[in-house]
Amino acid sequence: TKQEIYLNETAFRFFRKNHYALKWATYARWVKHLEKVNTTPRLISKLSWDRQRTSLNKQRNNLWKTQDCCFYCGDLLEKRYVDVDHFIPWSYIFSNDMWNLILACKQCNLKKSNSLANNEFLKYLISRNKAQMFAISGLEASLYQLDIGKGWEKEIHNHYSGCCRYGFTSVHMP
Repeated sequence: TKQEIYLNETAFRFFRKNHYALKWATYARWVKHLEKVNTTPRLISKLSWDRQRTSLNKQRNNLWKTQDCCFYCGDLLEKRYVDVDHFIPWSYIFSNDMWNLILACKQCNLKKSNSLANNEFLKYLISRNKAQMFAISGLEASLYQLDIGKGWEKEIHNHYSGCCRYGFTSVHMP
């Protein structure tokens, strides 16, 4: 059957006037849908023109409350010589979500750089997120947002393997 939509003049003017914004809103919803079925994380943020890295001081202070040793080597950290590391590299994930942030000594952070830590630390990150979910400010919300219906643990594994598939190397830590 032939189905048609009729617009009155007011609706037509609205669509014509707001065409640009409506087009981009539609694209954004489509990309959001694709994130659920695609292996590339956070497509919408990667398409954004505002992908600036921001200060991680707030996250450092949140993590410091529950972590005083380097995530990789286990050495005791001095607060002024602590780096916040993106376990899954920022250049892949483009986010500062708490589930992906850990504290590391400067030496380990430099060694890992824009790489992945070996798989053993992936298990350690997941264990840390389970154990500290309610202790680290913002971690619970970050994990909730990460879960797109398959469970946040599976999504962390998917990000890690996706990062490997995109050519990020794995560095043996510590």
